[in-house]
Amino acid sequence: MQGESKTYRLNDGAQLAYRVLNRRVSTALPLVLVNGLSAMMSDWEPLASSLSRSRPVLVYDHRGIGNSTFSDSTSSDPVSIESLARDLLDLLIHLGWKQLAICGFSMGGTVAQQLLLLPYAATKPLPLPFRVTHVVLAATMPRTIISEGAQVLLQQRRTRTEADRLEAARRVVDVSFDERWINDPTNAARIENWIAQFAKPRSKKAIVAQAKATMHIDFRDLHSRLPRDTQCLVIHGTLDMMVPYSCSEEILEKIPWARRVEVGTAPGQIDHLAFGHQWFGYFEADRWREVFDVFLSKQNVGKEGRHARL
Repeated sequence: MQGESKTYRLNDGAQLAYRVLNRRVSTALPLVLVNGLSAMMSDWEPLASSLSRSRPVLVYDHRGIGNSTFSDSTSSDPVSIESLARDLLDLLIHLGWKQLAICGFSMGGTVAQQLLLLPYAATKPLPLPFRVTHVVLAATMPRTIISEGAQVLLQQRRTRTEADRLEAARRVVDVSFDERWINDPTNAARIENWIAQFAKPRSKKAIVAQAKATMHIDFRDLHSRLPRDTQCLVIHGTLDMMVPYSCSEEILEKIPWARRVEVGTAPGQIDHLAFGHQWFGYFEADRWREVFDVFLSKQNVGKEGRHARL
């Protein structure tokens, strides 16, 4: 992954590790990629590198996982979806971008939603000192859910040896992709690459803290307060075993001006929606970059709702 690895020290002493890929493209809209449960910024490859051919791309590790730290090395910090969103807000203020786009994947999608709703937080509401022009909600949910697939991620915290990590990583792959994709021999090399990636050591404390945070997602019906000039794209596979496809339908109900990624062969479209949780493991990374480039090039055309934007 290109881009110099840096750290930003938060007010409580925790440090967020991050990279800005292709910072030189200063005229393009920056894109922020927000990790899901147990994920690290390196998990975004090869998508992040492809996306950065068009614009600056920020990847970072949530506190306590990857190269980021908790505020206290002897214990984990209290973690909630709101606290993770406030961490991201502080990092974005540090970077100084005035306009940006966000893509939140799985738990990261709830963090992205919470960030946009911080101006309406029940306690310590904070206005955003930048404009989020576009948001991509990928394989995520608008509320707490409990799925069998998600429980597999928690097994990563029980690994002790390299063999344990590889076995746990294989189980993560099994629930991140669909059975037909896994059994396709042409995907064998990709599967091994994903197993190797998911087998990288991950903080047990952080995974547990994040899992607890996902058990208390409550946006209090605030989606109607989201700015209508923030365009929203939903990416969700019908074969997702981690976050049910029905969650994307709930998001479209709560954000009626949002739209689902289109199926087709035109630029910005994908072949089908029959894919699993690890959505960017399906299709080539450059195909997804085209989806993002087309979406991020769209301008707001009014407040008439979703159909006016199609």
